[in-house]
Amino acid sequence: MNQNPYNQNPYNNNYNGYQQPPQGGYYNPNPYYTPNRGSYYTPPQSGVYQAGGPIYSPQTAQEIKKQQYYQEKRRKEKNELLLKGVVIGGAILAMLIIEIILVTAMQILGYYELYETSALFENCFNIFAVHICAMAIPFTIMWLILRQKSVPPLIPTKKIGKLKAFMWISFGMGCCMAANFITNFVIQLFEMGGYELSQPEILNAQDPFAAIALVFSTAIVPGIFEEYAMRCCTLGALKKHGKAFGVIAVSVVFGLIHGNLIQFVFAFCVGLVLGYITVKTDNVIPAMLIHGLNNGISVTQEILEYTSGKDVAKTVSAVLVYVWIALAVIGLVYLVVNRELFQKGKKQPKEPSALNMAEKLLCLYPGFLLPFAILIFETLQYITPQPTIAQQIVITIIAVIVVAVILGIIVIIQNNNQQHKQYYYGK
Repeated sequence: MNQNPYNQNPYNNNYNGYQQPPQGGYYNPNPYYTPNRGSYYTPPQSGVYQAGGPIYSPQTAQEIKKQQYYQEKRRKEKNELLLKGVVIGGAILAMLIIEIILVTAMQILGYYELYETSALFENCFNIFAVHICAMAIPFTIMWLILRQKSVPPLIPTKKIGKLKAFMWISFGMGCCMAANFITNFVIQLFEMGGYELSQPEILNAQDPFAAIALVFSTAIVPGIFEEYAMRCCTLGALKKHGKAFGVIAVSVVFGLIHGNLIQFVFAFCVGLVLGYITVKTDNVIPAMLIHGLNNGISVTQEILEYTSGKDVAKTVSAVLVYVWIALAVIGLVYLVVNRELFQKGKKQPKEPSALNMAEKLLCLYPGFLLPFAILIFETLQYITPQPTIAQQIVITIIAVIVVAVILGIIVIIQNNNQQHKQYYYGK
C-alpha cells in the first residue's frame, strides 16, 4: 500500500513523552517558552496581566461564583435601601398629613382663631399635634416596620463620663453657632439675587404660663422627640449601611421635616453634628441636650423680651452665644487631645459588593421624591417676591430632576473610577 508522504511524521522520536515536533529547531515541551526571546515567563494566575498586548483576565469557576455572590449582595442592599427610602418617606408624609388633619379639626371645632392669638394655646397644640402625634407616632411605626433590618438598640444610651459628655455638648453647641453663620450666608445669597427668605413665626409669650409653654414647646419637647425620631428611629434603620451614610441621610430627613429652606439648611448642618456625636458616643442624650440648649437660646431671648425688653434680650442672647463659642473651643481641644473626635478604629477592608455613598443616596431618593417636592413647594411660599403657582410647580419639578441627575452622575463617575482601579491597577 502506498503511503501518503504528507502523513509521515519525520519526528518519530518520543521526546520524553511529548509527542510534538521541535519549534525552530529546539525542543519545547513548555508552550510558554519563546525561542526568539530565549527565556521563559510565568503565565498569569490571577488578576490582570498586560505585556504590550490585550488585557488577559482569566475567569475561573470560583471567581465567577464569587462575582455572582457580590452582585447578589449589591442587589439585596439596593432593594433594602429602596424599601427603607419608601418607608422613611412615608413617615415624613404621614407627619405632614397628621398635621393637616389636626389643623383642619381645630378649624372645624372653631379653635383656629384662638390658635392664632394665644401663645399658650399655640404652644400646647404644637406639643401635642406636631411632636407627639405627627412625629413620634409615625417614626415609631416606621422603626417597627424596619425593626428586623435596623441596628439595635432603638435608643442608644451607652454610658459615658460626665466630663466627656460636657465636652461633646460644648463642641456641639459651637457647631450650632457655626450653622447659624452658614444659614445667614445662604439668606444673603438669595438677597443678592433679589429674593428674601422667611420662615414661620411663633407668637411671643405674653404671660408666665405662655412662657413656660414656650420653653417646653420650643426647647424641651423638640429636643426629646425630634432626636428620638431622627437619631434613634431613622439613624438606627440606616447606619447598618454605613455610619457616615446614616448620618448624612438622617440629616437630609431632619431638614425635610422642617418644611422651609432656612430651617432646612440649619437643620441639615446641625443634623450632621448631632448624628456624628450620637455615633461616636453611642448615646443619644448629648444630642438631645445640644438640641434643647440650642433652641433654648432663642427661647431665652423671647422670654427676656417679654420681661425685660428687647435690648436686654439681645445682650443676654449675644453673651450666651459667646460663652458657648468659648466652651466649644475648650471642648474641641479636649476631644482632639484625648483622640475622641477623630478616633480611628481598625479599618475594615471594603468589600467588592459595597455600594458607594452616592449609590446609597440614589436608592433612598425615590422614597424622598414627594417629601422633597413638598419642601421645595413650601419654601417658595416663604420667598418674596413670591412666584406664581405655575412657576412654583415648574421650579419644584426642575429641582427634583436636577438632584436626581446630580446623584446619577456622581454614581457613574465613582463606578468608572472603581472599575479603572480594579481592572488596570489590580486593586
